[in-house]
Amino acid sequence: MLGRDPERELASFVLPEAGQLAETRDPWRPFVLLDADGVEIEPVAAFFAELLACDKSAVTIRSYGMDLLRWWRFLWGWGIAWDRAVRSDARDFARWMKIANKPAPLHWRHRRDIKTETAPKPALEKLPPGAPNPITGKSSPGLRYAPTTRAHCETVLRVFYDFHLSEGTGPILNPFPLDRSRRHGRAHAHHNPDERFRHERQGFGQFQYPTPPLAIYPGEAIEAHRAFIARRRALRPSEEYRTPTNEEWDAFLGHFERRKLSIGICARAFGTPCIHEHACIRCSMLRPDPAQRHRLVKIRDNLIARITEAEQEGWLGEIEGLQVSLASAEEKLTRLDSERERQCKVVDLSMPAFSQIATRTSTATRPSS
Repeated sequence: MLGRDPERELASFVLPEAGQLAETRDPWRPFVLLDADGVEIEPVAAFFAELLACDKSAVTIRSYGMDLLRWWRFLWGWGIAWDRAVRSDARDFARWMKIANKPAPLHWRHRRDIKTETAPKPALEKLPPGAPNPITGKSSPGLRYAPTTRAHCETVLRVFYDFHLSEGTGPILNPFPLDRSRRHGRAHAHHNPDERFRHERQGFGQFQYPTPPLAIYPGEAIEAHRAFIARRRALRPSEEYRTPTNEEWDAFLGHFERRKLSIGICARAFGTPCIHEHACIRCSMLRPDPAQRHRLVKIRDNLIARITEAEQEGWLGEIEGLQVSLASAEEKLTRLDSERERQCKVVDLSMPAFSQIATRTSTATRPSS
């Protein structure tokens, strides 16, 4: 028989409330995962840095961080190091998420009394599990983790360990492997068109649940959605649905007319004043027109001549402002030239003529002598 570790008692396992996912309000590291001593967990910090480099938002990092915090607490509960976790640990974690109730967080006022015998119990939910919300129409969350939550958690952990595998800082094998049918090749690569597509889920079997035979939209869901839209419209201010006056419409159209400049167009938003006192050559919202490049050249040459005159006359208070305008003009000229150079590098393959196609076809089919 194959050697196996003793079965864990998952039914009575309670996730330790250790560590936290802390928000930093720093755009370079919006969230950090801390251990029980308040020390940042370096493997997760490196993973978060990779997510930021991949243009992931702070909301995504928070979502990933909550899954990682749940996994780290599970490891702490069993005394397992993150880089020593094996597939049996990941399997037990997936089984635990399927049968365990979600932890009921205590209010911050009660956390300081949690060690006392008179600590108050967590307040019950206002709505029973699965009951629809009277405002949004959505069902209230249940006591256990939803299948989508478990699937998302497993995918996040797989990506986390894949990252450290590629960096050479994690275990040899990913504890959260792909489903066996998806480890080689593309999903449905040899699908029979006469058969129905089966639902694909990555990872362990408990995250695989069947897909309905065809998309069915029950009447209850449609009516709930319509009621939700009606409630949202009732909450909106009536001013948003009124017809604009002629003066407001003229002001809106006039805004776009006033955006037109001799050397391009102003990209400032509607209803916002010019914050540069119409010093357009300095403004970053100016988008020069390539056809007006000669005007920019004249402005640059004029600025150079005025700087020379100011230096000769000793107008030191004017030199600095002219130099700022000159730098802006040169920057816009450089941008136009770079854009033109990029467009010139585009290769036009064009469409082959019919005579060329016929010649190639006859040459390819001609028998060899």
